[in-house]
Amino acid sequence: MKIAILYKGRRLLNVSMRNDMSVRRLRDIIEETHHIPPDKQTLTYNGRILEDGKLLEQHYGINDKSEVTLSLPLDFEPNFRIYVKVPGGLMIKRH
Repeated sequence: MKIAILYKGRRLLNVSMRNDMSVRRLRDIIEETHHIPPDKQTLTYNGRILEDGKLLEQHYGINDKSEVTLSLPLDFEPNFRIYVKVPGGLMIKRH
């Protein structure tokens, strides 16, 4: 199963999800891929804030093609990396 993580209304990340995946594991994946500490992440689904000790599917009904929204504190600046490949093969990296 795959779920999408949305940030500011845009798809940030697609995550392969197992039936027994916890909210905490999802936070860890976001930290691993986008360097956002779990304590800065607020994850919501259908207007409900997701709690670390819960399972995504069992407690929240999150399943294939669901969209989870990520919110961050106003004073937090995410360290996203953007790579752009231009004609000729040159790669431009932006932090």
